[in-house]
Amino acid sequence: MAHAAATERFTAGHLQFTLDGSERANFSYQLLCLAGKIPCSRAAYEQLWRKDLGWKAEDDANLYEFGKLLELDTEERALRAPFPPNFPRLYDNMSREARLLAILLAARRPSRMERKFENTGATKVDAARIRALAATYHPRFLVWWRKEGHALCERYPMELARVMREHRLDAYLLQMAYLLEPGQQFKRPVEMHVIARPAYAKSTSSATQISDQVLLEVSPGDEALKRVSLLVHETVHLFYAAASRKRHMALMQEFAGHRDEAAGSYYAYFNEALATAAGAVVDKRLMPDSYEREGPNWRYHHPFIPALARALVPLVEERLKSNQPLLVGIAGPYISAGGRELGPLARTLAFRFGFRVTTGESALVNSMRQVLLAAAPPTVSLYGMEPLDRFAHINVVRLEIQPGGRPAELLEARTAKSLELKLTAPDAVTMEKWIRTVFAR
Repeated sequence: MAHAAATERFTAGHLQFTLDGSERANFSYQLLCLAGKIPCSRAAYEQLWRKDLGWKAEDDANLYEFGKLLELDTEERALRAPFPPNFPRLYDNMSREARLLAILLAARRPSRMERKFENTGATKVDAARIRALAATYHPRFLVWWRKEGHALCERYPMELARVMREHRLDAYLLQMAYLLEPGQQFKRPVEMHVIARPAYAKSTSSATQISDQVLLEVSPGDEALKRVSLLVHETVHLFYAAASRKRHMALMQEFAGHRDEAAGSYYAYFNEALATAAGAVVDKRLMPDSYEREGPNWRYHHPFIPALARALVPLVEERLKSNQPLLVGIAGPYISAGGRELGPLARTLAFRFGFRVTTGESALVNSMRQVLLAAAPPTVSLYGMEPLDRFAHINVVRLEIQPGGRPAELLEARTAKSLELKLTAPDAVTMEKWIRTVFAR
């Protein structure tokens, strides 16, 4: 029998919020995490399931099938824009898949869940199979939930809600929603879920936003005061994605019109940097003497986003004080401040090609493309020639690889928007080394 979740509710203006630690959200989160469908503390949950919850020989195959069933391969509308959008909603397939995941996280009854899957684009057979696969894991999850997870998820929403009310973070979120899209009305509540994280050697935990769901991992001993800003961070992502297409296209044009040759990369990281800055502003208010040391928004393991978020904090504070829109007239001040914070990193290829399309036809090129992804992680990486027609200002990396050649040789040609690499190397190890070296410059 399912444990009822304590639900905290609060409102600010037209915004409604619910905050709970429901069994359903926790169970679905663990499955999606294990299947590699969401950002999460995957190692912690894998250790729990493989060590303590009786992992079976068929579980890996079932999880793989579960994950594949959640991928909707439908025809994508040919969006034309200066850059690929830096959030999922304008990509048809990604948007539909996010709605499927949100249904899993929020569903109260399995029968309704299946109907919602079908309404989102899944077939009746696939919807029933998703439900059946998930059901095979539920009894084992309940063993841990009743022993550890439930008590934490019953207590923690109340602690978070107390901090939010005491420090008027609901009003802060209302203002952030207004500054991102003045006049926008949200008809549905923003659903926030506390997710119990099992004990694990590494102390860091995750938070994420999926469609209209915000999810925060917590562990025993976590202080609500030091975690609540991550709820704000993810809710700002939700508000950013909810802004109108017209607003987002105007923002892209603003970046595209900037003279800095890396303007596209500044746009690529803007969504994440803005949410991090919005969370850091909360950390600064709640922990004025220690927020830079203890604030969770600065524990961001990425080469560029913490610096760009630091650049945005004073800009966000200024817009909050003057009640001026955040997505208008922001590119210039942000790029200037971001360049100062990044210093020499702003001139590296890894940063300049934060948005890119990789072209080149061969299995080896595709293999080296994966190396490129690891060496210089982009916000969006596309492949092939078709995106070149849709996104006028995207950077291009053209790879041409000749394996087995001696002597090893790398021919490089650059413009502000393109990088052409002609690589001759005796083996894949040498190719990988050279690609990493190029993008470290």
